[in-house]
Amino acid sequence: MRELVEQLGRRVEEQFEEVHEQSRGLKEVDDYLQQQVTANLDFTKVELDKHDQELQRLETVKVDVDLWRRTEEEMEARNQKEFLDLRRKIEDTEDLLRNELNEAEARLQAAVDKVDADLRENVRRIDADAARTKAELEAGIAELKEALDKAYNDLLAISEKKVSDLAASTDARFTALDEDAKAKDQAVNGRVDELTARTAKTFKELNERLEEMIRVERARLGTIERDLAESTTKIRSDFRTEIERVRGDYEQEAARLNLDLSDLHMKHDVTKQEINFFQSHLADQKDWTQRQLTETATATRAVQVDAQEGLAAATKMLHALRDDAVSFREKMAKYISILQHSSDSHGDAINALETQRGRMRSELDALIGDHKDYTGDMDGWAEDVRVKVERLFRALEPPRVEWRVSRAHQRAKELKRPLAVKSPAFSLRGLREVSIEFYPDGHNNSPEGKAVLRLFMPPNAHVRYQIWVGRFTDGAHEYAPGNSLSVDLLIEQWKDHINEDGSFYVVMEVLRDLCNDDESLSREVRVETL
Repeated sequence: MRELVEQLGRRVEEQFEEVHEQSRGLKEVDDYLQQQVTANLDFTKVELDKHDQELQRLETVKVDVDLWRRTEEEMEARNQKEFLDLRRKIEDTEDLLRNELNEAEARLQAAVDKVDADLRENVRRIDADAARTKAELEAGIAELKEALDKAYNDLLAISEKKVSDLAASTDARFTALDEDAKAKDQAVNGRVDELTARTAKTFKELNERLEEMIRVERARLGTIERDLAESTTKIRSDFRTEIERVRGDYEQEAARLNLDLSDLHMKHDVTKQEINFFQSHLADQKDWTQRQLTETATATRAVQVDAQEGLAAATKMLHALRDDAVSFREKMAKYISILQHSSDSHGDAINALETQRGRMRSELDALIGDHKDYTGDMDGWAEDVRVKVERLFRALEPPRVEWRVSRAHQRAKELKRPLAVKSPAFSLRGLREVSIEFYPDGHNNSPEGKAVLRLFMPPNAHVRYQIWVGRFTDGAHEYAPGNSLSVDLLIEQWKDHINEDGSFYVVMEVLRDLCNDDESLSREVRVETL
């Protein structure tokens, strides 16, 4: 039971680890959104710096007062409109991000509350089950409840801290951006007033030059407006894409968390079923043990009764044996006297038997000698019969094998170097498990343009043999132990020996088994004169 509680505790700890991983994933998403906000602020600052540089460049140019005022008013109106649009976009983005953060915080809080409720329900069920078991389980379940509460409080504190930090940092950044924009606006207005004072003196001399520069600047400002509109559209689409992706990730994570919690409920039910099964099994074992104790007590009482009856019977038997021993002692005394009288006659009879035994021993020795001579003759005859039977069996062994290879032309096309066709294993006179391989195009170590016939021999064979491939043979050969287990025969123009039906024959004949010295079993007898 303690092991089941420990397993349940480990499973709950695994679920808390998964919740921590979910929190870390949400933290990463919040960091990504903060990076996006920082990037947008940097882009806004870059655009403002570009406008500042443009104003610095224009302050060196002197233009007509009326034209410059009209241009300045248009530029100021355009700048005001752009600043208003940019501020409105920033505020919209800030509201959207705050809404997303609030939704994410609400979903996270709902998930945490659900996990808290489920965990509290599990703790309640475990406490209810543990109350019906032994006292040692109550301490383990109490420790498990404390660990769950501590982990829940840690998770809730971490989540609240992260969300508050993100909201504070976002508010601080937007406040700084607003102040920066106001400062830049004041600087631009001051620079415009100063430029008006400087350009009022020399507007007549630069009238023509101003017209050309106004045309160029109009074109450049139009390009800047288009680029700004495109950048704004791109930023808006990127924000929408990222928001959709974040929303999808949140939904997937929430669904996975629900599945994990469902698995936790299922595992808790399985644990409860196992605990119930253990309790029922424990009750059965208790009943069985009680029955066994009752049967043992009954058998002990029966054994005690039997022992008492046996003790009484043994006492009676001892008294009867005592009486029988007295009568037996008297009878034995009579028998001893009779045996003493008959021992003298038995001694004479024993002497006569000893004489008769010596005579019978001499007769048996003679009979054993005759039997040994007979068995020696029978062993010689049996050895002659065994040799003759072995020669007969060796004479009946086939000395010649014929291997027919069909579809020779097709095999010559298919079996390129070093492919081969192999015969089944066979046995001949003096050889066991022999096989033949035919390489139509040779193998890796054979000369070009020659076929190879490879013969695989057993390791202890010592024979003289001859091989024919069709009508070709290179004479007799001898194979001795200690050589290679295979013998190669090179064949030239082997296709000339193919028959009309597309097959050719490989014939091997054992001329003599050199492991057997009996020349009567050989096909040939070799005589040498030195």
